[in-house]
Amino acid sequence: MNINYWKASHLIWFLFGFNANEQQTCKKSIGWSLERKAILFFSGNNAKVKNMPLAKQVFEIVRQTRDDVDLKITHGVEHSQLIDYYNAADVMLMTSFH
Repeated sequence: MNINYWKASHLIWFLFGFNANEQQTCKKSIGWSLERKAILFFSGNNAKVKNMPLAKQVFEIVRQTRDDVDLKITHGVEHSQLIDYYNAADVMLMTSFH
């Protein structure tokens, strides 16, 4: 597999390695596709500090090599549900300025 790495000064990727069965259960519970990969981005209700434009740029670069990926822009999630989102995600994208 040929992987291209793209670097930006404010870009961090976290790869999750949770139990696949747990991931499938969480994807179902929040209504995400089981067949597609999910990049999770917490937008903070469109807060500028979260740098959503960079997150969208990164996603477009990923889409050039993969068509089975969705960018899940999320905000307003109850703290009790956060673990489901973390477990459902294949990647968490953080582009915050802080």
